[in-house]
Amino acid sequence: MIAALAALLAAVLATPAPDALSGPAPVTLDALLAYAAEHAPRQRAAAARVELARQTARGADVWPEPRLMIGVDPLPIETRNGPAWGRASLTQPLPWTDTLAARRDAADAATRAAAEQTAVIALDVRFETARALARLRASRDEQAVVAELIELNRMLLRSAEDKLGVARARHADVIAARIELARLETVALDVAQQGLTRQAELNAAIGRSTRAPVGPLAPTDSGAASLDRLLESAADHPTLAANAARIEAARARLRAAATAGRPQLSVGLGYTLIGTPEGAMAPAAGRDALSVQMGVTLPLWGGEAYTGAEAAAEAAIRLEESARDAAADVIAWRIVEQTVAAETALRRLRLYRDTALPLADERLAVLTAAYASGEVPFERVLDAEKQKERYATAAIRAAEAFAIARAALAHAVGRPLTAADDAGPQEAP
Repeated sequence: MIAALAALLAAVLATPAPDALSGPAPVTLDALLAYAAEHAPRQRAAAARVELARQTARGADVWPEPRLMIGVDPLPIETRNGPAWGRASLTQPLPWTDTLAARRDAADAATRAAAEQTAVIALDVRFETARALARLRASRDEQAVVAELIELNRMLLRSAEDKLGVARARHADVIAARIELARLETVALDVAQQGLTRQAELNAAIGRSTRAPVGPLAPTDSGAASLDRLLESAADHPTLAANAARIEAARARLRAAATAGRPQLSVGLGYTLIGTPEGAMAPAAGRDALSVQMGVTLPLWGGEAYTGAEAAAEAAIRLEESARDAAADVIAWRIVEQTVAAETALRRLRLYRDTALPLADERLAVLTAAYASGEVPFERVLDAEKQKERYATAAIRAAEAFAIARAALAHAVGRPLTAADDAGPQEAP
């Protein structure tokens, strides 16, 4: 059993690619997030989407290209000034300035929406990283508790064997101690495997090799947050900012669609090449012709398309406004939910860590000494040991739940929590 545990721990500590997160320095959430900013695929994809939107916006308000037409007459057309051998024309469409401005506004708003969405994805990565970090910390704490209990049980086993040697204890005490030791060693294997899984979860959240080791974890210090302050600050959530940018883009597209049915003007120049007729005597003979042209489109057939484009733009506005309102409701609910979850977990943590667990340690020490002097049966000591295990595990679970609730609360608020968000002086968990 011990050999299997050692092999598993060796697998956990195997390092395919050492980096700063694998060293002896305590690993903090900020260090993990800094790594994720450079390596997490979702964050790199979000940055690429922002660049895509930015580059797409560059041509939003560009004028239409002018059109050059050149024609040659193999059979010259006779004019009063001579034969026309060829012609050229240059035409420039004239877009409506408010149409170009609307397109530019829509493109700029779409770029801002992409940038805000990048912040939303960074929030997702932050939450998933913090959650995985809390789970890994809980797994390591549980490994430490089980290791302590294994050493304690070995001591009890030696005590029972010594007492058996002088006929002061039943053989059943030794058997019970060995069974409990085997159970704890199995639990140690299970917890070590769980630690390997949670380490892989953390690495996956930041775009790191799942087998890469994670160094010692830095402690956390945070307390209960003020619900009113968090609800007030949630108005600046990146999700709502992205919704607002998309609404602005949809309104700009509506302005552009409203101008689609307008006649489109164009201006141009025409040039005709005139040859010199034989024997021509007129002063204008052979003189090339220059003309000025103006044109306008006749929007006769696109009525349905124009009204459909406006209706689609209006529907897009309603869609984005509904999405914003729904997101605001979910954010407010999540803030309330996770604030309550954090307060509940903090109360449970303080109950087990500050009250139940110290008393369980004291009870176990008293019963262990009493067993050594023959005052209590071995079953009482085993019961006290299991009670300590239950309370220690409950404290670890409460600390894990508190850390995850705080991470979810930061995700709901849309930014990391600070000391200013706390309801008051709180004891660090």
